[in-house]
Amino acid sequence: MTPWQIILLYLAVVCSAFADGTGGGPAEATARIKARIEQARAELKAREEEVYVKHIFQMHSNAASGSNLLAITVIGDHARIFWPYIVMKDGSKVDYRIPRYDAPSSRWGSLSEKELGNLRAALAALPEQSASPPLGRTVLVSYRSGTNWVTRTYDFKQQSAALREVFQIIGEREELKTTP
Repeated sequence: MTPWQIILLYLAVVCSAFADGTGGGPAEATARIKARIEQARAELKAREEEVYVKHIFQMHSNAASGSNLLAITVIGDHARIFWPYIVMKDGSKVDYRIPRYDAPSSRWGSLSEKELGNLRAALAALPEQSASPPLGRTVLVSYRSGTNWVTRTYDFKQQSAALREVFQIIGEREELKTTP
């Protein structure tokens, strides 16, 4: 939650707590304010998580694959934290963390022609068999294979040599070397 969201949420709750006409003294009003703040935080968090999940599905869908060569999402911490990576056909790339508690969370860059060639070779070597790990260890990998957009799931804790090579080429985030 951004500082502005917190301030606006607090002001809305305070105003409604005093305007609700239920009476009571300052202690009762404070209790109503605290309860409404917690309720509003929970509602906002649920909406944010829904947006994150929709973003991840959209990123891995065929519709988003037009200019993408690769889309990876590492799912961690019981699906509360996501690390998406995107590599375009021209070699431009970005990765970031959702939610973005730590700023700056986005990293932009580009791959050389040699790195793009190495990436395509590593993608071709990925296992065809998808895994079904616990959600907090799942890696979604979607990539262009000829004219097809292929999506597979792998276990982050039991990576194949090809998946480790993909992460090495695109630049694995430091926090992923110790998590999820």
